[in-house]
Amino acid sequence: MTEIVSQNVPLYIRAVGTTEWKALVCLENYTMPLAVANNTVNTFCGPKTSVGVVTLSPAGTAVAEVELSADLISHKEMIDWLLNKTLLEFKAENPTGGSVYGGNFFLYGKGYLTSMTNTFATDANVTFDFTITGTDTPSNVPFD
Repeated sequence: MTEIVSQNVPLYIRAVGTTEWKALVCLENYTMPLAVANNTVNTFCGPKTSVGVVTLSPAGTAVAEVELSADLISHKEMIDWLLNKTLLEFKAENPTGGSVYGGNFFLYGKGYLTSMTNTFATDANVTFDFTITGTDTPSNVPFD
């Protein structure tokens, strides 16, 4: 059995309507919480639970860079997306192979960049924490 190594599953982002996926520059770490909203009401017949929309909302930490290659997302581009309320697509995938029983890792969603926190520490790189709030039903079916 072979594990999927985190560094082989980068976070790719693009504005909806564009074609080129870009990786977020110098990503330290990220999470992709997949959640279902639910509501439980206690009744005389016992608890009744209803489930709602499934959401996927990536969040993470990256280092701000000055010189980037064209296939990376810059700190400025992230700020522009937040200020302009740009609808984004995002995906995390491990396209390196595996079996039909889950060897590949793939999650996809759409959402808005809803927060960025810049950190300026003495004798350290400028970093920023970000959150993309998912707005659409996520998918785990790979595509081009």
